Amino acid sequence: KGAAPSHPELLDWLAAEFMEKGWSFKHLHRVVVTSNAYRLSSSAKGGEASAAIDPENRHLWRMNPVRMTAQTVRDSLLHLAGELDLARGGPPVPLAEQDTSKRRAMYFFQSHNDHHKLLGIFDDANVLDCYRRTESIVPAQALALWNSRFALAAGAKIADRVAARAGGDADDAAFARAAFEAVLGATP
Repeated sequence: KGAAPSHPELLDWLAAEFMEKGWSFKHLHRVVVTSNAYRLSSSAKGGEASAAIDPENRHLWRMNPVRMTAQTVRDSLLHLAGELDLARGGPPVPLAEQDTSKRRAMYFFQSHNDHHKLLGIFDDANVLDCYRRTESIVPAQALALWNSRFALAAGAKIADRVAARAGGDADDAAFARAAFEAVLGATP
């Protein structure tokens, strides 16, 4: 029921390559991620010509911006603070321990009746709706981060890490540069 593919020849070639290489996903992934098309910039900056040709981005000339999920917001704060537990597997984290747990949010026990407050404000997946998410931007989200003990503690640790990276007696410009590099992975 969808639209016809924009590049049917490419899809046919990828399908044939997949079959010829023994149905190897590893090989197919390698072909895709080492292609010139995959390595192109996803920035819309400087893409005025592309925007004029394809304003709806139907041909995927750039990455469409998407919101971070609730779990990603929480885990990113812990990761930047240097406290995220990256251990794999194990039992789910019960609701009573979720506020203090350093484990990734994907290990949180999910329930229809009980919800993690911070994740719920950021549109946590709905258990009864096949884990679909709604997307909302509401003032309560900013207020939740501003007033959350969890976010404030993580923010203080992130600031300490950035200050250490910038140097103890760094000026404002050096601190801002270190913050951009630590948080965004880019220079200002």
